[in-house]
Amino acid sequence: MVPKSEGGTHALENLQTLCPVCHAEKHPDVDRLQRRARQFRQRNRPSTLFRAIAVLTVLPALLGLHRPAGTLDRYGRRIAVDRVEHAVGSAEGSDVTVEVMPTELWTADDASVQQLGRLRDLNGTGSTVRFVAWAGNDLPRMERDHQYRLFGARVDTYEGHDQLVLDSLTDIEQL
Repeated sequence: MVPKSEGGTHALENLQTLCPVCHAEKHPDVDRLQRRARQFRQRNRPSTLFRAIAVLTVLPALLGLHRPAGTLDRYGRRIAVDRVEHAVGSAEGSDVTVEVMPTELWTADDASVQQLGRLRDLNGTGSTVRFVAWAGNDLPRMERDHQYRLFGARVDTYEGHDQLVLDSLTDIEQL
């Protein structure tokens, strides 16, 4: 580039496209360009409202105050935790994630049942629901009055009553 003051021309190969701010920086002694750069900055400055919204949305994330709803499963997927009363209201066969505490554990007469009992909801009203864990799935046994998160429990009915089925697709995490 050959500046016009040094004999440069307006030929295409000697032109450079600049925004008003950059043009003013190349010619700091030209007041007209400095004024134009200030006007350009003012016109293109985000509004106060926009800046406030940006700060209010970014700052909590930077400070670690924003936590997305739900919890992570062992694969790192974000899973919404249901309340038992909502979970058992789901369509039969759907998978749910709930946080529960076994309040009753029963002895099963059937060898295909690993564990059987009643679970109380940790979130919400403390609703209870029957559960069955099938044998042969390598699921950890739950203990009475310990807290657990059940990932992928299947909604089912047994003799007309809602229940949660824990099978090979269920993960049990002690809280």
